[in-house]
Amino acid sequence: MEKEQLKKELPEFVKTNLIGTRHYFCIPTDDSVDYSVRRIIILQAYDMLIKKNGGNLSVYNEFLGTHVEITRKISRKKASNNSVRHWQSTYAILKITDVVKYANAEKIIHLPAKGGMQLNSGFSYIIPLKYTFKHPTKSYLNFTVELIVGEIMVEKGGKKYVQYSVELMDIIKAESS
Repeated sequence: MEKEQLKKELPEFVKTNLIGTRHYFCIPTDDSVDYSVRRIIILQAYDMLIKKNGGNLSVYNEFLGTHVEITRKISRKKASNNSVRHWQSTYAILKITDVVKYANAEKIIHLPAKGGMQLNSGFSYIIPLKYTFKHPTKSYLNFTVELIVGEIMVEKGGKKYVQYSVELMDIIKAESS
């Protein structure tokens, strides 16, 4: 499907619930929207999910074969800065437990943590994964996001995995029938 057709189909707001709740959000889709509008949605979503789970939210990632923590300090902070740029990234945050659970890659790649927040968060490595949203009737809901999982070395040689970032990767073109 062409970009022009996608723009025609795209509503002014995408209304969806926060996964696992009955709380709905309206995500503005206009690229020119002030980031603070999407930031509020992201912050509220993380607060609700983390509070609902008693302050600790851990999701098993099938591809990595381990639990990935979703935290207030790292996950919420990074998402409130990065996932505001595109409405699709904000949408992915509202579906974060599915994104973390099912994200995968062709193979596991451990990239050394970069300076700044990655090192300050205690990451030794980051692992890029992807998750693709597919909708049978709404072509604007067909896109791929990149999920970054940080790996933290803990005492006694263990590892801890934390959801770090979610950002739009690619808009999937609808297949012609």
